[in-house]
Amino acid sequence: MKHQAGVITIIAFFTLKETYAPVILEKRTARLRKETGNPNLRSKYDGVAQITVAERFKVAALRPMKLLIFTPIVSLMSLYIAVTYGILYLLFTTFSFVYAQQYGFDEGASGTTFLPAGIGMMLGVAVFGLMSDVVVKKNNAAGIEHRPEARLMPRFVLPAGLLLPVGLFMYGWTVYYNIHWIVPMLGVLLFSFGLMGIMVSLLGPNVCHLSRTNRTL
Repeated sequence: MKHQAGVITIIAFFTLKETYAPVILEKRTARLRKETGNPNLRSKYDGVAQITVAERFKVAALRPMKLLIFTPIVSLMSLYIAVTYGILYLLFTTFSFVYAQQYGFDEGASGTTFLPAGIGMMLGVAVFGLMSDVVVKKNNAAGIEHRPEARLMPRFVLPAGLLLPVGLFMYGWTVYYNIHWIVPMLGVLLFSFGLMGIMVSLLGPNVCHLSRTNRTL
């Protein structure tokens, strides 16, 4: 998983577009200064960009901790996501001996047991991402301002949340009774699928809350 994250990070560095407003406006302002020959042009974030590195580090270090401690919705969502991710990594630690001892996998085959988790995550991102797009388009068509909190609706959160215990039960029960190895793998796939649904549903509102409290913190 760490290797995959590293590869994706490198690809994203060269392919994703900049989305941070101060950086975008600063680049646009620099281009306009060059085109118009007017050195007095400034973006509205120009004062923010002048703060020292120490001040930026202080704000970046303190703001997340303030949100985590003093904002209940952020605390509860973060705790929920932390527990589910912890369970996922606990599952990973069991693969090496469960499939080797219970199903007779050799070292090479044991490495493939991590594939269901990756497939479940990719499917989860794709499916819940498409569902999120449908909500955005529906709101836009109705003239309603879309807010990230819209992803907290039951049709997003409940299926994802229910898949977590279902996947865990499938994995544990089938391994205990030595049912065919494909069934516990399907359980891991369902768990990973639900985990990505939780991430898509809960992280958006958390990030939105962070941006809204940017000035007050």
